Amino acid sequence: MSANFRDFLSPLDSVRFGFGVAKVDDFASGIDPLLDQFRANSIKLVISRIPSADISLLNELEDRGFRIKDTQLTYRYSLTSRIDQPSIDSKDFRVRKFEPDDTDALVRVAQESFSGYGHYAADTKLDPVKCAEIYEDWAQNTCRDPKVADQIVVAERDGALIGYLSFKIKSAGKEKYGAGGMGAVSNEHRSLGVFSAIVRAGLKWGQEIGLAWEEHNVISANFPVNHSFIRCGFKPSHSVVTLHGWL
Repeated sequence: MSANFRDFLSPLDSVRFGFGVAKVDDFASGIDPLLDQFRANSIKLVISRIPSADISLLNELEDRGFRIKDTQLTYRYSLTSRIDQPSIDSKDFRVRKFEPDDTDALVRVAQESFSGYGHYAADTKLDPVKCAEIYEDWAQNTCRDPKVADQIVVAERDGALIGYLSFKIKSAGKEKYGAGGMGAVSNEHRSLGVFSAIVRAGLKWGQEIGLAWEEHNVISANFPVNHSFIRCGFKPSHSVVTLHGWL
């Protein structure tokens, strides 16, 4: 059975950018028939996230004009075989649970941290102002929509929010795990160990509520965050490549 192009439409992206956008991560039914459907229905941009190991598919998409916009690593930490983490206490900042009054400050940190970041911003054909709006909206939804985040850990210094990390509880068979969402530290506080402390606080939370593991996606070129997860005991699980195809 051939795929239907409607199943891949991204209404949010289409409204934001003002033209049809589709997201396809599985081309099992064939690349060209689906792309032909998109062209026939005025879809201009196709965004695909493909396992890095699937070189054959990546090359086929490149042959059709798709271009790499980012690569991401997924790090995983097993909470069923957890080794105690170092203390998260610090004289420089305090780690605590998110409160609704933190929303405006969290959004400001997101705006600062994600300027020019990610696969949308890497595409010079997309409006950079609209790309920035994606992270602002994501931050707002992280704070206000339980469908986006079940837990947010924040760090504050002198009463000001300086970093955060969100989590969404998901299921895999009979097990539940914590999937990391948005996370960032303000530019001027990135040498204090804030992010590692937040990550460890998240692990403590996950263990307390009985999660089997936690995992986070990181752009491979974001070396400081990659280093933070490695220092906290996370191990690479898998990786993906994000491509944009303009039709």
